[in-house]
Amino acid sequence: MAYLVKDANNTTRNVPQYDTAYSASLLAFAPAITTATTDCQLVTMIGVAATIARVKRVLVVPRLTTLAFNVLRLERWSTLGTIGSAVATAIPTQARHGSPGTLGSVPGAPGLVVSSIGTAAYTTAGTTTGIFMQRHVIAKSTTAVDSAPDVFEFKVGDKGDNPIEINGTTDVIALITKPPATATGAVFDIYLEWEESIVS
Repeated sequence: MAYLVKDANNTTRNVPQYDTAYSASLLAFAPAITTATTDCQLVTMIGVAATIARVKRVLVVPRLTTLAFNVLRLERWSTLGTIGSAVATAIPTQARHGSPGTLGSVPGAPGLVVSSIGTAAYTTAGTTTGIFMQRHVIAKSTTAVDSAPDVFEFKVGDKGDNPIEINGTTDVIALITKPPATATGAVFDIYLEWEESIVS
């Protein structure tokens, strides 16, 4: 979608109308559990009514004092699941990309509920209806002598893209660790980027 506007030379130009974009990040986030038989949720992104969120990028960098494998998965749930003793905490570093004066930008906080999950894993995870990406990643030392870190990244382009849509209050995207056991002491730097548009 775009606006047709006149420039200083009275020439008609197409100016893209961007959906409002947001990002959030966590540094050195420790999973609540590291057992060999249990999934552990790191982050959930839960939809809200009358808003479509489009996830553009998920980037995870694992860190550890020694080298070790960890398994990460990005998946969709069709139900909220039962959170039980787990604690969902809103990620405090959320930021809107556009300024209030940006053409096509809608001021305000994000509608998408983006939370880190701590204390425990979900009692019952939501129903998995799709897996976007899963793979082993190597947690590397935080010291400067190691080579570039192994990263887990899901990303769609800016043009002609088809991002992950989150639509409705029971639509959930979850970033989780999978068995075998997450290495003891492993932490994760996590970066998330998404856009939102109001459903009329």
